[in-house]
Amino acid sequence: MKRIAFYCCDFYPNQSGYSFAFQALVIGLSKAEEDSIIDVFTPVELNNKEELRIERVRIFRLAVSPPKMMPRFGKLFFHHFVRPFIQAKQIEKNENINKYSYCVFESIDDPLVLTALPNHILKKTIVRIHATSETEYALWDNKLFQRFRRGLIKHHLQKSIRFIASTTQYYLEFVKKWYLEENDLLIAEKRFFVIPNALLSEIARDRGCFSPPESVRHFVTLGRMDARGVNQKGFDDILGALANLSDSERTRVKLTLIGAGNDRDRLISLSQKISCVEFEFIERLPNDAVASIVASADCVILASRYEGMSMFAMEALALGAPVIYSNAGGLRMLVEGNGFSYPAGNQTELSDAIRRMLCLTQEELDSMSDQSRRIISKYSVNYSGLQLKTFSSLLNTSQL
Repeated sequence: MKRIAFYCCDFYPNQSGYSFAFQALVIGLSKAEEDSIIDVFTPVELNNKEELRIERVRIFRLAVSPPKMMPRFGKLFFHHFVRPFIQAKQIEKNENINKYSYCVFESIDDPLVLTALPNHILKKTIVRIHATSETEYALWDNKLFQRFRRGLIKHHLQKSIRFIASTTQYYLEFVKKWYLEENDLLIAEKRFFVIPNALLSEIARDRGCFSPPESVRHFVTLGRMDARGVNQKGFDDILGALANLSDSERTRVKLTLIGAGNDRDRLISLSQKISCVEFEFIERLPNDAVASIVASADCVILASRYEGMSMFAMEALALGAPVIYSNAGGLRMLVEGNGFSYPAGNQTELSDAIRRMLCLTQEELDSMSDQSRRIISKYSVNYSGLQLKTFSSLLNTSQL
């Protein structure tokens, strides 16, 4: 029986987009590789939760704690530098026993774990790139630790890793341009593949039948409200776009903003200067509660200035939401007759999209809702699992 290893830097029981995306691919691969046993390695602690049960999947929790009396600086050093090496040795120990056919690193967010793995594992490892933390943030954030991570990611993608996947073609092109430096000889040595994110079936529920009064449209957006999150998610663009509407148009807008961070108070203060709009700021909610809000809304807005394949964007489609998405990264793949796309960062175009959404009838919104579900139906766990199975077959036919 084939044995496959996954390293997931985030996983159940966490309720993050990463965690859901990683769970979905593991489930998808378990269905595609029916003759396999999959070992999932994750640093996420289970705490008091019951362990996730997936047929033919074993989960290894790589929790490593620093000594209790270690000072704060020592604990930071332990977390960032010692922990990854201990966890890599645990993976290597299992590999020596199980002789994995191939390994999958769900994101390269934890590059030091890769650094500590021997070459015989790295040469059969697929790295799947997911998000801004591995790309835009890693490349242009000049904090010392980010520069260190950037160097490790660049080294691994240039030297150690031959099989590179991503959730969207956008990030594969990003890797070729910025990490592989458009070196045609180096690029030719690599194998690239798109393995899209997928939605867990329990997320794709029916859209609620709640409908606000015809004169008002309820818009929802979500994202981190720290400095980097605000920079990425374009909250200022949304507020600027609303300010560009007329008073009569703004009276028909309710906007719910979900997110936490130290820039939240500034956004609240800015919203108070925009008359007529009903604003609702919600700091933290469990995933089910967010889904309930999205399911009852008229439209989801994602004004990202740069983006990969956002799990929230996908969940909104599964919940039947009409959308207004920027054309950043993978978002452009999710708008086709189910809403409006506009050039990222262009507040005037975003204003026009909101205005067009306000002019739609309920029947037109319902049609967009149906189209959202049709679009997202392509992104199933079965499809992503089959894509990974197809890509992994290259390891058996290529010289390693």
